[in-house]
Amino acid sequence: MLKLKERGFIEEKGKNLVSTKLGQDFHDTLPHMATAPDMTALWHQQQKDIEAGNIKLKAFLQGLVSTVTKEVEEVRARGLDIEVKGHHCPTCKKHLLRKTKGKSGYFWGCRGYPDCKATFPNKGSKPDFNSKPKSTGQATDHACPECEKGKLVKRTGKSKKTKKSFNWYGCDQFPTCKARFFEKDGKPEIPDQEDA
Repeated sequence: MLKLKERGFIEEKGKNLVSTKLGQDFHDTLPHMATAPDMTALWHQQQKDIEAGNIKLKAFLQGLVSTVTKEVEEVRARGLDIEVKGHHCPTCKKHLLRKTKGKSGYFWGCRGYPDCKATFPNKGSKPDFNSKPKSTGQATDHACPECEKGKLVKRTGKSKKTKKSFNWYGCDQFPTCKARFFEKDGKPEIPDQEDA
């Protein structure tokens, strides 16, 4: 049920689950054999016949694969007449975005994850494309002097008092290593290395 909701085929209305326009359009494009209630009953009976030893499992599976293969080939040949609605990912321009609940509330992420890692804040049940993207920073060749495992990443911050931007460096092993350094002369200001 969760996947059907995530994909927009059903939605909650009060205490009921109802099909959406997308769900109804998808249902209408499926072949009759996939939506007929008697097909489920037929498969159930065939499973009972397998259990009783009247039908071989291999014969049942071959028939099922043959039927599904034929239907898939027909769909490939004629296509599906479904209008897919949703928010397209502006980063990869290939996939739709999906609303997901995270630790800090809802956000929108690309369905192409992990190939596309784009995320957007949720604003009024829609992705906020105007929010300032979170910068991951610029990797450097400076080794972290505190943990000696990570590399320092150059980031930009803004002073709350002066509202001026400034550069600083943090370890890429955060949150394991919380090392932070201001920038001086275009490089991290590391106290022990100042005189070196």
